Amino acid sequence: MSTNGVSLNKCVAALVKIPQSRKWNQPVTKNRSYSSYLVGTSETTRATSFGSKETRFNQWLAGLIDGDGSLLVSKAGYPSCEITVALADERMLRIIQNKIGGSIKPRSGGSCYTLTFT
Repeated sequence: MSTNGVSLNKCVAALVKIPQSRKWNQPVTKNRSYSSYLVGTSETTRATSFGSKETRFNQWLAGLIDGDGSLLVSKAGYPSCEITVALADERMLRIIQNKIGGSIKPRSGGSCYTLTFT
């Protein structure tokens, strides 16, 4: 208690609006109604028509591009994707090429191959 008889809690309550009832985890969308319960939440998902085999391949390819690939834009504005791997992994690039296309070329120096999609 301070010297003038007013408690610190009352002073803070007067300066800062403190809600009387706390409601945790309230949705940001409040009273909006949606046909899907996932809309407006971080759990929103996109429906795909891929089978589980294609989905696994796509996830694996995304990880490979994230680790060994690069996304490029030329000066003319054309996008491309390159995956660079060691010589021992050429078979992996051939599998990707057969599935989605692209061109495989040896890198200068001869120690790796690059698969390029345009």
